[in-house]
Amino acid sequence: MIVEFSVKNANIGCYKYRNSTIGFFYQDYVVREEAAVTKGKANMPWTKTFIIPVDFNSINLPGDALGSELRQHTWIPLTCRATLRGKVTLMLIFKKNKVTNMNCTINLSKMTFGQ
Repeated sequence: MIVEFSVKNANIGCYKYRNSTIGFFYQDYVVREEAAVTKGKANMPWTKTFIIPVDFNSINLPGDALGSELRQHTWIPLTCRATLRGKVTLMLIFKKNKVTNMNCTINLSKMTFGQ
């Protein structure tokens, strides 16, 4: 699956962020933990968009948890969490450390799995 993320820079300066990872969870069980976000820069006042290929794995899920979800519902809810750490440069002089937390929900359709 291809996942598209965006970093919106609402600061008055350039935001440079370090390498980070994104975790995907299904009911607090890890589905994929190491989707990598490479270091980059979001200029002011732009939004930096990047695309990450992700392969999900159901090894950590207990028993038939995902199978019962597929039989009962048309959507599979996944939670996505990440933390970006970096610096904002203000007026080319001041540098301030900033931490950005992401916590969102993705609903996968059964059609994604060909059922």
